[in-house]
Amino acid sequence: MSGSYFDSLKKSGAAVEEAFVLNETTLSMACNLSTDAGTLDKMRGALKSMIDDGTQAAIVAKYQ
Repeated sequence: MSGSYFDSLKKSGAAVEEAFVLNETTLSMACNLSTDAGTLDKMRGALKSMIDDGTQAAIVAKYQ
């Protein structure tokens, strides 16, 4: 079952527990091979900042 469904069951008080994880998803972004290195560095820096300050986790949680 999905993580969000499992979480909703737990929140509702259902007697469920996690036995094992079947898979996890890695989020990524693709760019054209000719994308300027400076632009890629800026994008990587912005993403690292979002991960470090919790913004990325908040966005992901909103849509799960």
